[in-house]
Amino acid sequence: MEYIKTLQQPVLETDSSGFGTLISIKSTAQERDEEHFKVFDISRNLQVDDGNHYVPHLANDPQLIAKRRLAKPGERMQRQQRAGLLLGVRMLMGSVEPESTNYLANVLSSAMLNSAWYERFGSGRGARTDKTVMRSPVEMPRQFIDPEENLQEYQLKEIIARQMVDLSNVAETQAGVINNIRVRSDNLAAHLHKGMGYVSGCLSALRDYEEIALLTNKVARAERIREAIMQTDRNARVLYATTGQHPSIAALAEPLSNTTVHLRKTAPTKTTEAAIEFAYARPMT
Repeated sequence: MEYIKTLQQPVLETDSSGFGTLISIKSTAQERDEEHFKVFDISRNLQVDDGNHYVPHLANDPQLIAKRRLAKPGERMQRQQRAGLLLGVRMLMGSVEPESTNYLANVLSSAMLNSAWYERFGSGRGARTDKTVMRSPVEMPRQFIDPEENLQEYQLKEIIARQMVDLSNVAETQAGVINNIRVRSDNLAAHLHKGMGYVSGCLSALRDYEEIALLTNKVARAERIREAIMQTDRNARVLYATTGQHPSIAALAEPLSNTTVHLRKTAPTKTTEAAIEFAYARPMT
């Protein structure tokens, strides 16, 4: 999926790979200056008809089957988003070396970006696609844009972890709403959309932290963070091409999903493998 607005490229409808492309630009220099340090846009115009979005595997356990039948459409996906967010926190905070952090931030940023899109523009079970806007502004990681903040890598990881825990609580609340009234809360969906988009931007910056931290002015940092977010958009499409499934946070909750299997198989170091396995070994409360 490609759906991030860049300030440097024109609007395109399709690309040579056959993917729908969702890049748009600000029309004037003044508009670019006003939002340069504030937001990036996630566009609605996704045209993907391949059907290869994450769908939970069928269960064989009779008790699990009975439990799933009690869930309302869309409820289970929200509970899996909650679990995926918490698993992401465990993995990220368990990474103790730069290569491990970069790898996990790379996969998680793509999953978060896609999940942000699903929350506002997706058409899955229980969803109500927002057709009132063409793009949705999402906040940039402003603290990291300002060199005077001197935000360290561990501090950026802590910000991301806190945001992901907060979002897991929102997803759990959304699941409860769906269970009670059979439809989702649009306000909670908007919160998840904005929050996951923001965290995706932060994870993109974390992945490229060493390069961004060397830059000494806001303009250069803002440009480099935008490049990082654009790279995440491209990475999400590469993951799709590699795994046959668009990565998402909900997919991480299922050990046998294409996204999770890829995450485990391609872990670059033993410590990365350990961080992943430790995250999945602990029960999810």
